[in-house]
Amino acid sequence: MLHFADTHTCIIKSLLEGATRWCKNYHKQVVYATRSCYPSPGGPHRATLVGHIGNILDIVANEEGTLAVSASEDGTARLWDLMDGEPILTFTGHSGPVHCVAMSSDSAYLVSGSADDSLRVWDVDSGEELRVIKEDHSSYSNHSVLCISHDCSKIISASNAIINVYELSSGVEIHHLTGHSSPVSSIFISKDDTILVSGSDDKSVKVWSVATGNLLADKKEFDGEVSKVVMTNDGHILAGDKVGGLRIFSTSKIEESEIEVSIKHVMQTPDNARVYSLCASNDSRWMVVATDMNVLVYSVADCSLQHTLTGHEGIIDCVAVTYSDKYIVSGARDSIMNVWDLATGQLVESLEGQQVEVSNFALTGDIVISTSIVSQYIKLWSTEEKYISHFNLFFRDQSGVIAVTRDKKFVLHYSANPPEIVVWCCEARKPVQSQYKHTCNVNTIITCSNNITALSGDVEGVFLIWNINTTDAISRHEFEDCIRHIAIRKDDKFAAVALKNKISLWDMETHSVVKTWTPLQNENETIERVLLTSDNQVICGLNTGVVLVLGDDETNIKTLSQCKSSVTSLVLSPSEDVLAVGSLDTCVPVWDWRAETLIQIIDDTFKMVSMAFTEDGHYLVTGSSDKLIRVWQMSDGSFYMSHYIYSDLVTMVIQDNEIIGGTRYGQPIVLAIHEKPTEVLEVTPGFSSADGFVDSQRSDDLAPIDTTPSNKSEEEAKTNAIIEKETELDKNTSKESLTETEAQEEVSKPPKKKKRNSQVCCVL
Repeated sequence: MLHFADTHTCIIKSLLEGATRWCKNYHKQVVYATRSCYPSPGGPHRATLVGHIGNILDIVANEEGTLAVSASEDGTARLWDLMDGEPILTFTGHSGPVHCVAMSSDSAYLVSGSADDSLRVWDVDSGEELRVIKEDHSSYSNHSVLCISHDCSKIISASNAIINVYELSSGVEIHHLTGHSSPVSSIFISKDDTILVSGSDDKSVKVWSVATGNLLADKKEFDGEVSKVVMTNDGHILAGDKVGGLRIFSTSKIEESEIEVSIKHVMQTPDNARVYSLCASNDSRWMVVATDMNVLVYSVADCSLQHTLTGHEGIIDCVAVTYSDKYIVSGARDSIMNVWDLATGQLVESLEGQQVEVSNFALTGDIVISTSIVSQYIKLWSTEEKYISHFNLFFRDQSGVIAVTRDKKFVLHYSANPPEIVVWCCEARKPVQSQYKHTCNVNTIITCSNNITALSGDVEGVFLIWNINTTDAISRHEFEDCIRHIAIRKDDKFAAVALKNKISLWDMETHSVVKTWTPLQNENETIERVLLTSDNQVICGLNTGVVLVLGDDETNIKTLSQCKSSVTSLVLSPSEDVLAVGSLDTCVPVWDWRAETLIQIIDDTFKMVSMAFTEDGHYLVTGSSDKLIRVWQMSDGSFYMSHYIYSDLVTMVIQDNEIIGGTRYGQPIVLAIHEKPTEVLEVTPGFSSADGFVDSQRSDDLAPIDTTPSNKSEEEAKTNAIIEKETELDKNTSKESLTETEAQEEVSKPPKKKKRNSQVCCVL
């Protein structure tokens, strides 16, 4: 909580800045030399950010937890540095209040929506206004909502009853979605950017194709105005209305050109309490609902009420679940934010000091950024995710080429402009060296077990061995083709260098090539990944999904063929007897590669990016494109638990019972693994911004504490009645609108590969 003096200083500072701004031109940026961040004297409250002279209407943060953007009635949006609380930029240009803001997933672009009937696209780095998009319908209201697709290609805005989809790069309108008869209150885009869900005051939820703009489903099973819609990671649609109605819809692909959205559960909140907000846990198991003064936790699987969280004394306007699925954060009009344990339903901590109602907050990492529509300041809080030690090295150039030394002292990250490998000191959290010896794009970086030597290869075939502390080159060799991947033997004596169609065995002592394999017969095949065993056998994965085991000569080649798409990861068990293969497929084949025997197939729903075995070989840890780290039991290939991080983990090793890795966005991750006597695998955070793993199988972890009897039979009867009505409507619709079905044939065409999420996140 702020000290009395600090609070008044903030108010006086805000008034002075307001007076200064009004003396200037209202819409011109004013630069202040003084600080606008007032640190807290202690406790969970970290800082108060002031600068706006109008009430704050919206706030968003990037996934990495480094930046936040606020929208205000004063006609501006502001960019804040969450590491030190300092303002970075003020975006000016709107002639009316800014109601909503959205930031692209790569933190490069900002879009603001205003009551002046315009959207403005801004460059986050420079603050430059890139383009103005004039809306051709009535002005933005409090219903206005805005989002950017995950692949950073589209802007989706909703104002009143109309939804528009624009191309972010040009501002050109792609789709003009009409169908709602009342203001749109909520929109949500699926992680794979294929489906858009909208909820409206017309008591309906509509599902749209982002690619074609076609209406895929129109659900009118609500008694009140829809207040919130979200989608779970496994494809369920969750919605709540203003008379306490809750609906869960399932989505499924029934034909190439058709998606079926069917109602799964119909529920009603206790006492028909109005739904103000709702969200889903990252593991898709739980729906968390904010009502008049309670937070309700429902099971998505069977719609049972697991917890009723009481403690607020005002309407709860916002609710969220932390990335780890450990905690719920709720903000209410009693000026308090509560942190709850999702597993037990117990109150962990109350964050007091907002002084006015909490109407909006953004949750990122260990930071809660709260504000109110009746205040002009922003507060930063540390939640009980002192569970987390927040550590973040955020790189603007998100190349995805990163390595972390096994002693966790250094992070090596490639930046393309200019071409350099930056060595970051983890303790100091700043760069200490830069290696400029590559003159083009670097494809791969690895570190040796001595934590001193690094190996890197680029697209022109330059292979470098260099000292991490000094960046001095130890050895340099030019191959005739692009270096695709590098692997090093456990004892650091040999390395395997994979080119497009050739693999060379490199002697680390003599710094020379001692053996070469050219195993590919088809010119369309390329080598994507390579492994080197202790006896110098080479295992390589191809773009066709085939895995080759190379012996002493090229006539002794074993072929392991199970994957159907490009290999993205290869990993050996500690004994080197078991091989796991990750690919763009949604499964991981596990082989006894010496006997050429398939042991088992681990089923997943996303492409594998990185993998590692635990040191005892009992578990396989995988990092996939949906930003989840999963743990699998090798005894039977069953899923054990998962943990959400901010980006896909592109590299991973396990040493001393710690997972050491790096994300595509330059974030080092260290998670400690502990083995309990009960055979439960517990994972606790190291220096990463990660909370530990969440067991997604053990449903008994959530012990219901609500004793209210459920009217399940009534709910089931209501559900059945709605399903019958829906079926009858579908029959009538299919007879009358064949042309509409034909128009939707384009829906199933696969979208372009996305930069961040190339796999479908919901069941279509």
